[in-house]
Amino acid sequence: MEINKIITILFLSFFISVATVYGQDMPDTDEQTYRDEKAPFKERLYIGGNLGLQFGTITFIDLSPVIGYKFTERFSAGPGLIYQYFNFRGVGFSNYGGKIFSRYLISENLFAHSEYEYLNIELLTVDRTGKIVDRRRTDVKSFFIGGGYIQRIGNRAFISIMLLYNLIDNPYSPYTNPIIRIGISAGI
Repeated sequence: MEINKIITILFLSFFISVATVYGQDMPDTDEQTYRDEKAPFKERLYIGGNLGLQFGTITFIDLSPVIGYKFTERFSAGPGLIYQYFNFRGVGFSNYGGKIFSRYLISENLFAHSEYEYLNIELLTVDRTGKIVDRRRTDVKSFFIGGGYIQRIGNRAFISIMLLYNLIDNPYSPYTNPIIRIGISAGI
């Protein structure tokens, strides 16, 4: 069995078991904030994102901050920025872009997620000896759907893990399905 299929099956098994254990309602304090139509703007905002680091033969750095707005107690959306740096055998290049996401909280800990992403990536053409003969940039668009698990780690801070699938098949995409992300979010 392919490793991606094994990871997907394990994650979905975990996802289903967590849904059974954590199927309770949201705390009253959070519900009251959104029932009050005059809730302060800043209480509806949160910041978060992902930080990916890999060092060795291949160096990879991913900085992807987001800012979200809670439209209701269960639905939020917002924009984000993306910066990715790769270095392979002394050759470095960067990808950058932006994204718009939406998230719906199914239960206290489970959520559905969708995201549209635009990246401007650098393409390298190398000859048989490994020498770079051409560098050019191109645009790559991605549309992710999936879900995740979110766990409160403070009064207004959360850690999340997501399993996403890119629905746009682009040969230049830096992603392979499934995409697993771990991130942290905090209220402003």
